[in-house]
Amino acid sequence: MALAIPVSGLAQYTPPEQNFSMPTPQPRPTISGTPIPYPAYGTPAPDVAAQAPKKGVPQTISLAQAVKIAVALNPAFANENAQWAAIHARYTSSVQALYPGLSATGSLNTSRNITQSIVQPGATAGPSVTPVPASVINFGGRTLTESGTIQLTQLIFDGGRTIANIKSAKEADYAGRATLLRQLQTLELNVANAYYAVLQDNATVVADSQLVHEFEVNEDSVAAQIRNGAAARSDIATAAYQTAQARGQLVTAQGTAIAAQASFATTLGLNADTEVLPKDIGKEPTGANPTYEKSLARAMLMRPDYIAAQYSVTSSQQNLRYAKLARFPLVTGVASYTTARQVPQYTNPFSVYNPYYVPSSVLGIDVSIPIQRSAGRLAARSGDRHAAADQAAGAVRRARRSRQPDLGQGGAGPGQGGAGQRAGLAGRDLGPV
Repeated sequence: MALAIPVSGLAQYTPPEQNFSMPTPQPRPTISGTPIPYPAYGTPAPDVAAQAPKKGVPQTISLAQAVKIAVALNPAFANENAQWAAIHARYTSSVQALYPGLSATGSLNTSRNITQSIVQPGATAGPSVTPVPASVINFGGRTLTESGTIQLTQLIFDGGRTIANIKSAKEADYAGRATLLRQLQTLELNVANAYYAVLQDNATVVADSQLVHEFEVNEDSVAAQIRNGAAARSDIATAAYQTAQARGQLVTAQGTAIAAQASFATTLGLNADTEVLPKDIGKEPTGANPTYEKSLARAMLMRPDYIAAQYSVTSSQQNLRYAKLARFPLVTGVASYTTARQVPQYTNPFSVYNPYYVPSSVLGIDVSIPIQRSAGRLAARSGDRHAAADQAAGAVRRARRSRQPDLGQGGAGPGQGGAGQRAGLAGRDLGPV
């Protein structure tokens, strides 16, 4: 026998409502807004990420603009440019030794002197007349001497020493110019690394912010499931832990982005708190990945530091030749023209002065021959120059060998350096400046 009980007469069972607090700190981070106020959670610290605009510097710049600003304001590059300017000045001054030297000098001197003149006794009229005794007249004063000289000198023979000095300075100038170019490429590489580091760190902040939002949504979903009885209460602890961990990663990413921004500003030669941000970039074209042999050949052909080392070797060799040629005699032609006069500032009744200028001229040859003591000093100098030439040759060999591991590290893979690093190792320009 079946017992029928109407369902409507029974009350439905309703589980008791479970109330518990959700660990949701305030304020919540924005998802699309960037930059996010630092820190996203915890005590606000607005001074940490505070920035101030600089007059004449755009707030948002491209990579080409960043390189131009760094070239104009970076103090390290300004120092390197001044060093090359000093090397270039040595070359321009050494060339002047081939040309005649013309100089002019003038002098205006005054001197004081005292002159004594003895006046002989006068004639007597007879023996009864007393003779006139001799007398001494003292007179003197200042004498003004005026003179002017024009001198012309011309190198005639030095055994080729001047030519060797010019060649040494010229090769050193080329080496300094190549070194400056390499330093410019290094500066471009540093700017590019700092530029992309800011973009990467800002993107990491945005990604971590979105990750925090996903964990918060997941935490809310778990809480709803617990209220509906579809999940255990212990599941909320796991969800809350994931959310807290994502928030900590977000704050850490914010600190990294602030440090990258300060490093980018200082790389450009600006203050660390300058408001200057890199522009967002789209998809960049991927260049061909050359083989190791081609990269090495390109580096040996276009790397400015390797080229500078080769020029330094030639400069050292010419400098050694310059030191050895100092044993030759030095012959110089000299021609000079001088005019002078003396103008007394007093009257001497016993002298006659010429008020006009008196000219004089000299035409001759100066010969300088090194003797034993000079030869000893020249031998010491030649030894120093020879050692410098050997050091320069060794620097070329070291530069050639150092390029090989650099290229291997630069092209090892995505995790071993980007396209900018490989371009810098191969000596390529990163873009128009």
